[in-house]
Amino acid sequence: MIIGASASERKKCVAHLVKARLESLNQTAQIVDTSPSQPDHPDNVMVESSIGRIHIIASVSRDPNGSIPTTDLEDQDLSFLADKDFVVYGWTTNDGRTMIMFVPAKDVLGHHYLSKNQIIAARDRDYSAVLPPRDRQMEA
Repeated sequence: MIIGASASERKKCVAHLVKARLESLNQTAQIVDTSPSQPDHPDNVMVESSIGRIHIIASVSRDPNGSIPTTDLEDQDLSFLADKDFVVYGWTTNDGRTMIMFVPAKDVLGHHYLSKNQIIAARDRDYSAVLPPRDRQMEA
């Protein structure tokens, strides 16, 4: 489940889920907090991993047909993706599942937002995950 009162807290939550997912697949991953050194940079948190550099996006939208912005809609600059290998979109569904979708950064370039259906279609199936609702995780 994605938790946090602010966008930054939610991104950190998704980053922890990404790290756990990669480690469960025998990959290495480290969360990098870049906010102190680069306060205006879109990557206030990212993941460095054995599969590459990962930009994190956490959405609060539960609309199953909704779109998720990739960047600040004011400047629409996607240059921060140039050195990334993946963009991970994280959101919680209406039924409480947590979606962690790894999309190759090359497939995101040129798109200021993607619909959830586009994200699911473009996802890397080896790394992406659908986590059960929290109450079902505690039962397991």
